[in-house]
Amino acid sequence: MAPKLYPQAQRLRTIIVTLPIMGATAYVLFERLVHGKPQKTLPRRDDTCESGQHAGAPGKETEKIGTSGES
Repeated sequence: MAPKLYPQAQRLRTIIVTLPIMGATAYVLFERLVHGKPQKTLPRRDDTCESGQHAGAPGKETEKIGTSGES
């Protein structure tokens, strides 16, 4: 088992782990807000067939991840 880190070392480790995550998140949000890049969505499993073609009703859109469909 690794030895316990000093408080200064714990803070440094937290910064080293957190900064890349924050940077990537900020970049994705910047792309969406400034450049108008759309949010990535996953197709619903019941809307696709084996060939990969969209089998849903015409005009039916996929739901965004994390939404329940209520507006």
